[in-house]
Amino acid sequence: GTLHAGNLIACRYNCDSTLIATGSADRTVKISDAQTRAEAHTVSSHAAPILSVCWSPTEPHILVSTAMDGTCVVTDATSGSQLAQFKDHQKYAHRCSWAPNGRLFAVCGHDKKVSVYKKNDGGDGFALLRQREMVTLPEAMCFLDDSATLVVSCRDDNYFHYLDTGDGTELKVNMNALGDDHVSFTVLDLVLSPNGKTLLASTDRSRLILFVVGTCHQLRNYYGAVNDQLCQTRACFHPSGRLIYCTSQDQKIYCWDTVTQKVSGTFQGHSGVVRDVDVS
Repeated sequence: GTLHAGNLIACRYNCDSTLIATGSADRTVKISDAQTRAEAHTVSSHAAPILSVCWSPTEPHILVSTAMDGTCVVTDATSGSQLAQFKDHQKYAHRCSWAPNGRLFAVCGHDKKVSVYKKNDGGDGFALLRQREMVTLPEAMCFLDDSATLVVSCRDDNYFHYLDTGDGTELKVNMNALGDDHVSFTVLDLVLSPNGKTLLASTDRSRLILFVVGTCHQLRNYYGAVNDQLCQTRACFHPSGRLIYCTSQDQKIYCWDTVTQKVSGTFQGHSGVVRDVDVS
């Protein structure tokens, strides 16, 4: 049956692959059993369509969701109760990302701001740690393995912004190997590889690029999926790191061999835009 009354925009497995969170244009987040697909809870804390969902990497019951109304909600998936709600963005809050140690999560919005939240010591509560305004709209972000460095990519910008969430300092790394400032693509999605050594950057030029962390070195490129400047492409690694999956505007999911860069398969089961992808 139909899980939501509106289009699905976001989906994620939790860290032990027992639950799936889905966010929809119907302004709700549904938490479902990953095996039976039975709905466990509905989160109705947002007053606008859901744009992202993101589970804690260390506590399988903690979920963050963000929405078009600029809100960010932390939910206990066991009880369905709300643990925290924030309204630190004046426009869409469209992405969220957890630090690997589960102590921090970040949210970015169309107001050009990136907000970092910290879990309170000895409890389930969270508080705003710091906020930074970028020069252009932040499109994607992910934490590195140190759980302190947040990497942000912005629209019409040829730099990765490595933000130190501890002292607030920023290190800019040019994506262009020649060191010039020509902007030839925007990174719309950013994923850390399972081994923590590379960043998978999904662009608006039908191209995915695997960068070595902290450098401009483009280790590999992946072609085949169709993603232009009007899309919101999403990608993920298989937990083994051997495969890469990405959405495409031709309503398919593409899968590549990480090493050979060859398309190893495509998956087609949708008649509309595929907005998110996750693999457990």
